[in-house]
Amino acid sequence: MNKLHEIILKIFFEAIGVLRHRAGRDKDFSLKMEVFSAVEDMGLSSIETMLVENDAIVDEFISLACKYSLPDQNLTLEIPGNIRLKTIFSQISMDNSFESNLVYPLNELNPEILPLKIESIKEEDGYEGLYKKIIKSSDKITDKDFSDFNNTILAFSSFLEKYLFTVPFSPEFDSVSLFDYALSSVAIATALYRYHEEKQDFSGIEKDDKKFCLIQGYFSGIHPFILANIQKTNKYAGKILRARSFFISISSEIIAHRICNLFQIPPTSIMMNAGGKFTILAPNLKDTQKKLLHLAEKVNKELYKINYGQTKFVFASHSFSNSEFKGKSLHYVFKELCQNFEHKKSLNVPDKSKIQKEIEKISTNELCHICSQHSGKQDSNDENLIICSICDYMKSLGTKIAQEDSVSIFEGQKLSLEDSIFYKEKEQKIVFDISYNKPFSGDIQKRLVNYIPHYTNSPIENKKFTLYEKTFKKEENSRIPGTPMMFEYIAASSLEANVSKEFLIGRTFLGVLEADIDNLSQLFTIGFGKFCLFTNLLNLSRTVDYFFTGWLNKQLQAKFKSIYAIFAGGDDLLLIGNYLEIYELAYELIRRFKFYSGSHNDVHLSLGIYLSESDNYIEQITKKVRLEIKKSKLSEDKNAITILGISMANDTYIKLYPVWQNFDSLIEGENSVRFLLKILVWIRMSQSSKKANLDWQELYKKHVTRKFGDYQNHVILSKLPQEIEEYGNELSVPVSIALYKNLKLY
Repeated sequence: MNKLHEIILKIFFEAIGVLRHRAGRDKDFSLKMEVFSAVEDMGLSSIETMLVENDAIVDEFISLACKYSLPDQNLTLEIPGNIRLKTIFSQISMDNSFESNLVYPLNELNPEILPLKIESIKEEDGYEGLYKKIIKSSDKITDKDFSDFNNTILAFSSFLEKYLFTVPFSPEFDSVSLFDYALSSVAIATALYRYHEEKQDFSGIEKDDKKFCLIQGYFSGIHPFILANIQKTNKYAGKILRARSFFISISSEIIAHRICNLFQIPPTSIMMNAGGKFTILAPNLKDTQKKLLHLAEKVNKELYKINYGQTKFVFASHSFSNSEFKGKSLHYVFKELCQNFEHKKSLNVPDKSKIQKEIEKISTNELCHICSQHSGKQDSNDENLIICSICDYMKSLGTKIAQEDSVSIFEGQKLSLEDSIFYKEKEQKIVFDISYNKPFSGDIQKRLVNYIPHYTNSPIENKKFTLYEKTFKKEENSRIPGTPMMFEYIAASSLEANVSKEFLIGRTFLGVLEADIDNLSQLFTIGFGKFCLFTNLLNLSRTVDYFFTGWLNKQLQAKFKSIYAIFAGGDDLLLIGNYLEIYELAYELIRRFKFYSGSHNDVHLSLGIYLSESDNYIEQITKKVRLEIKKSKLSEDKNAITILGISMANDTYIKLYPVWQNFDSLIEGENSVRFLLKILVWIRMSQSSKKANLDWQELYKKHVTRKFGDYQNHVILSKLPQEIEEYGNELSVPVSIALYKNLKLY
C-alpha cells in the first residue's frame, strides 16, 4: 500500500469513526475492513495497524487537507442529539437575508429522503440507527472481488455517501455534510501529495505555492447531440434519444477518469459530475495544459465522426495556491474558472457550412433516415429504413439500458468512447450500478434518470389500446408486457374508453416538459460569499442533481408511468409523456422544488410545456418546447412556466392546477363541453378593450342562469367571474386541459 492510498483510507475511516463515536459504539469493530484485501493483499491487521500507527508525512498531508477543506474548524466528535444537517440552500444568499429551517433526517441517502422542517425531526431517530444500517450493508463491500484500488475506493466512496451524507460536521457548521468534508479532504490531500511526489520533495508542504489546479470539462452542444435530426422517422426514436443521453453521461465519466489517469490520481478527485459536466481537483503539474489539450483533441476527433463538430468536449482550468481555499478567495478561484470556461465554450461555434459539405458527399438514397448525417444501410428489421452505423449503435445501446442494472467503463487511453462502454466483464474496468433505488450492491452508484414507460397486463389499458387501433384502422401492435411503449401509445394512454359504445374520449397529445435552474452558475460562483467552501460546493452540486436523479426518478417509477425521461440531472430535464401526466408532474415539480429549496428567492426554476400530436417528429416538438422555456426565462416573475403559449408565475400555476378538475366536473351529465368553449370566449372578452366585450359578465349571468339555474351558491360558478378577472388568459390553461380531456375522439 503506497502513501497516497494510506492517506485516502485514513480520511475515510476517520469519518466512519465519527459516526461510530456518535452512535456510542466506539468499541464496535464489526464493520469488516477486509474490503481492501484485494488491494496489495491488505488484510484486516494491516488496516488496523495503519489506523493506529503514526506516519509523519501521511499525518501532515491529512492535517493540511482537512484544514483547507474547512478552514479554522475542527471536526467535532460530540454533538447534541437534536442537531441535523441543514439544507445547503440555507448558506446561499445574494443579499445576505435568507434563512431556512429545513434539515435532513439522519438516514441513508435514498429517493425518499427530502429535507423536513426542523420541528418534524425526532431526536431519537439518530446515530445508532444509521450506524446499524451501515453495519448491515457492509458485507456488500467486503464480499466484492475488486481488481484495483480505483474500483475499490470509488465503491467505498459510494458506500460512505449513502450513509454519511446526512451526518452534520459540527453544531457550528451544521450545513456541512460529514461525507463532503471527507471527500473534499481526500481530493485536497491527493492533489497536494501528487504535487510534492512529482517534485520528489516532501518539504515545505505548507508553503503557499500554486500547487492545485481545478479542471472543468463539459460537452458543448449536448442538446443538439441528443435531440437533433430525428426528422424523417420516429422509428427507434425513444431508444436513440435515451442512448444519446446515456452516452453523454457515461462519456463524461470516461473522460473524467482519463484525466485522473493523466495526473495519476484516483477518481475520488472527481468532485462534481452531473449533466455532462465535471469538476476535478488535480495537482498543478508540469505540462498540465498540454496534457489537457492533447486529450481534448483526441476526444473531439471521436465526436467529429458522430456529428461533424456540432458537439465538442470543452475544458478549462485554473491553478491556485494553498491560501486560496478560504472564503472569498475560493469564490474568486471558481469565478475565474467559470469565466475561463465560458470563454472556451464561446469559441466552439459549429461550422454549419462544413457540416453541410460533409453531408452533401453522401448520396441521398444512402442518407440515414434517423440522423440525416451519415451514409447507412437497410435496417435488419425494416426494409424501408436506412440506418447508419452510429444510429444503429445508439439503437443497440438504448435497448441495453432498459435491460441492464450495471455498466462498466474501460479506463485505458486507446479505445474510443463507444468501445469504452461495456455490459460484460472486461479487464481494467470500473463497474457502475445504474439500477433504481435497490439496496447497495457493492458497485459504484451512478444515478441516472432512465425511466421508460412499458406496456402492462392491465385489462383497462389493453381494451383502450385495442379500441384505439380499431378507431384509427391501425395494425394491432403486439404490446408485449414489459417492453418499452411507443410514443404513439404513450400519447394514447391519456384517453378514456367507453368500451360498450366503442368510442374514445380525450386527445392523443404528447406533452413535452423542459425545466432548468436558471442561475445555478451564479449560485456556485457568488452565492456562498464568505461561506464559499469546497464542502458547500460539493453539497450544492449533489443536492441539485439529486432532486432530479432521486426525487424525480421516484415519481416516474411510482406515479407518472407514462412519461419518458430523455434526460434529467445536473440542473435540467427533458421529459416526454401523455399530456395529462406532464401537466400534473409540472405541478408536483414546482411545488416540491419550492419546498426543497426553502422557497429561496435566489433559486429560479423555469419550465416550458408543449403539447403535440404524437405523429410529429421528435426533433420538431423538442424545438418547440425550447421556445416555450425561453419565454419563461424572459418573464419578470423569474420562477415561471409557459404552457399553450401562455407564461405565468410558478405560484400562479400551483394555484390554478386544481381548477382544471373543477372544470372537468362541470361537464358531467347533460352539460356539454361547449360550456368550456364558452368560458374560453368569456376569458378572451375580458381581455379585450372593445366596448362590445365589456358586458361579458352580463352574458355570463344570462347563459349560466339558463343552463344551471340559480348559481350564486354554486362552488365553482359563483367564483368564476372573479377568477376570470383575476387570472385572465392564464385561466384558459386549465380550461383547455379540461376541454382536451373531454372531447370525443373520432
